[in-house]
Amino acid sequence: MNSKLIINLDEISSNTDVSISKLVSWGIKHCEIRVINGKNISYLTEKECLELKFRLENAGLQPYLITSPIFKWNFCNGSRISNLNKIDTFGVSPCLTYSEKKHVIENVINNAKILNTKKIRIFSGTNCTLKEFLQSNELKNLISMYSDYYFLIENEKSCALKTLSDFITCKNFIEQNNIKNLGFLLDIGNISLCDKEFNIQDISNIKNYVQHIQLKNFQIKNNAVKFTSLEEGIIEYHYILQEIKKIWLQRNINIGIETDIWNSTLRYRSIKESVRYLKNYLKEK
Repeated sequence: MNSKLIINLDEISSNTDVSISKLVSWGIKHCEIRVINGKNISYLTEKECLELKFRLENAGLQPYLITSPIFKWNFCNGSRISNLNKIDTFGVSPCLTYSEKKHVIENVINNAKILNTKKIRIFSGTNCTLKEFLQSNELKNLISMYSDYYFLIENEKSCALKTLSDFITCKNFIEQNNIKNLGFLLDIGNISLCDKEFNIQDISNIKNYVQHIQLKNFQIKNNAVKFTSLEEGIIEYHYILQEIKKIWLQRNINIGIETDIWNSTLRYRSIKESVRYLKNYLKEK
């Protein structure tokens, strides 16, 4: 297994130039794009995106993935309204109108084209069942209208796709409908929080559809979740990474790091320590 380490620019700093400089100093050549200088990628203008592309090219950084907010919003009208306090919005409301959703999707695609990347992270709806999401016109239209792009559904605690069972349901849906541009972004931290029966070895059931793995760790204190660096939490990543290597022995799988820490000083410390830990592990292997 030969993995690329992919880091989201806004995990390092809210100042994109600082983030770019740090990635270069850490020897990392690929990045995710989510928030640029406080502005979500879905709202970045063409001019702003071209400026970003210029800065990344000058630094030798390649955008690998657009971590978009697509489908991290309400699918169903009526009584099932999401608790907004439990959703990481990154500047995009879950309660968008139809025209606002359309604008977000179109702008994400346009910016992905400018940045020359075909991979786009999406979600699975914040107030719907998994069945409703998979059968929705919104998903059908996205994958049919933009068939040149590859969409990765991330498991998220506030969305419909949460557990390994949900992943298998999605895998079956993809296979039954012969969908060629839909896969998974597997968040190990999220699935560990949401699926108490989760075993990393069971991931082999969906391995052909996982294109990207995201790592984060946490501790449980006084029944509350506290996110940490990869080494400090309860997930044993040395074991997890060994199993990942076994599962994807025949092909490369790219790995990213997320902190879910909102204090900027603590977030930077966490991402710096996690990058060091992961780079050392990948170097050893």
